[in-house]
Amino acid sequence: MSERNQPVDSGKLSDDGLFRILSHPRRRIAISLLSEFGPSVKLPVLAEEIAAFEHDGVRDGEFEDLRLRVYMTLYHNHVPRMQDAGLLEYHQERDLVVPADNLSRAVRLVKPVAEARN
Repeated sequence: MSERNQPVDSGKLSDDGLFRILSHPRRRIAISLLSEFGPSVKLPVLAEEIAAFEHDGVRDGEFEDLRLRVYMTLYHNHVPRMQDAGLLEYHQERDLVVPADNLSRAVRLVKPVAEARN
């Protein structure tokens, strides 16, 4: 069974499971941004912020394509994995991402986006 198909009891996320989640840079950026945004964020806003970070803040002709690709990978890959790990909750009907219990464990291990930009 793949990593994606193995739900994790959010209270029992192992260190190895957490490090697997943090192994992808886009998930680390998402976790950092979630900790900065407050109680919730719309998935399109999260995708736009990640795309801006990955594209050094330049919003040129390539930016919209990147933003859409980021949204799609978040929706189909990264958000489900982070939800299974108990880092966030995703409310599809509102396209809303909300931090969950294990997010604080992950936040302690990732560099803040503002610091990474410098």
